[in-house]
Amino acid sequence: MQIANGQALRNAYGEALNLGKSPSNPKVMIRADDCPRTIESAQALTMGMFPNDDGNNTAFEVVVPDRTVDGMEPNPDVCPAFSAAERVFLESKEAREHVKNSERMREKIGKITGRSDAWMNGDPANLAKIYGRMLDCLMSHACSTVLSEPKKLPTGLEIGGDLWNHIVNEATFWSIGRYQVTPDLLRYSIGPLIRDVFNDLTISGRSFSLYSGHDTGPMGEMLSALGLRWQDSGKLCSSIWPSFGSMLIVEFYSDNSARFIYNGRVATADGVEECRGK
Repeated sequence: MQIANGQALRNAYGEALNLGKSPSNPKVMIRADDCPRTIESAQALTMGMFPNDDGNNTAFEVVVPDRTVDGMEPNPDVCPAFSAAERVFLESKEAREHVKNSERMREKIGKITGRSDAWMNGDPANLAKIYGRMLDCLMSHACSTVLSEPKKLPTGLEIGGDLWNHIVNEATFWSIGRYQVTPDLLRYSIGPLIRDVFNDLTISGRSFSLYSGHDTGPMGEMLSALGLRWQDSGKLCSSIWPSFGSMLIVEFYSDNSARFIYNGRVATADGVEECRGK
């Protein structure tokens, strides 16, 4: 998947940006968070993007900040105001409504998994964690790229079923949709990374930057922060859980304009007033 992404990026930008045969700094910057699979994803994408390396410069640098100073995901160590903003969200009307409206489905999930106590705990902080972990577990088990046997999911939790769709929708709300509820939470979660992106634009000779992270961060926050909406359908990009291998491409131009492409489809940044609907 990531090799194919790299090949697609090469076809789109290799000649236009004069990227050459090898990912050389400062022209190319590759960054990943401190997690083996995101580092490996960055490596695979880079291999696909630079397939004609002549062997003289096969080693390339991947920037991996320490977790305590990395803003790729929401991080109270980087932005202390995030914790207070998160508490405001967890106490919000929207969060309480999701707790109340999900009770019947949570009871069913608890019986199937044998974890009724955990699933019937209506603390919003608990639900924010348990739905995401459940979705990660189910998707990892069902994914063809993950070694697990048998692939069959527990009865009632099959892909496409009512409980599966419920888990996907609730995980999306608690992990991504929450940023549409509390503006300060959005600001303090993604602000440090957006600062890094803008700083990156000031580096002389820089043509291409890759940020390799997770569906929950920075992808989910970035989709919400920008209010990205696909031009062809008008649907909010953040309303759908980012699939494995998702790519958000931001093209910056010399006239200070920008174009956003999410998973191969052009999107408008409705979260930015100057870009709304354009």
